[in-house]
Amino acid sequence: MAVYSSITRSICRIGAACALRLNPTRIGEPDSTQGFSRCETCVKNVQFTPAAGDTRGMSCMNAVDTNVLVYHVDADEPAKRPQAIELLDRLGKAQVETVLLWQVAAEFLSCLRRWENEGRTSRQDTLAYLNAVEPMFRCVLPSQGILRKSLDLSSRYSLSHWDSMLVAACIDAGVRTLYSEDLGDRVEYDSVKVINPFVDRL
Repeated sequence: MAVYSSITRSICRIGAACALRLNPTRIGEPDSTQGFSRCETCVKNVQFTPAAGDTRGMSCMNAVDTNVLVYHVDADEPAKRPQAIELLDRLGKAQVETVLLWQVAAEFLSCLRRWENEGRTSRQDTLAYLNAVEPMFRCVLPSQGILRKSLDLSSRYSLSHWDSMLVAACIDAGVRTLYSEDLGDRVEYDSVKVINPFVDRL
């Protein structure tokens, strides 16, 4: 079952417009109507940065939680999927940088693998989704310090293990705003403010 219909978005982080049209059955094959094409430079410039590097001094970065990445490829979420797509498009064009936390990337892949095991998607689909997500934002690796920080956060805010690890990774990377469905809306955990992008703000 194809979960990701054709979507066009600009995702190139080096400044060039990079058209991506997805169809999981035609991975890597340029096609004006069904497949996708992407500039070679964009594919080669997926970056991985240790959190203890240049990002530590920054204090205005954004990050998204795994649920945002999952919703943006999930055809079974007709209401939340367009919202997730719009959010990622907007963050990709914003002046404030958005980073992909390593934990989020790993959890996203875990979800895709689970869909494979359930017969919902194929390995080809998984590769297509990864090809779409990886170039969007620079991936930031955690430092060892997030382990103890997560314990501190879980004690003070009664967070689950993985939620406290996520918030600790945000603090470690210098992320100030985390877009997530799971940690409340406009709730602050030390220096990280969580915004639920799926809340109706009418």
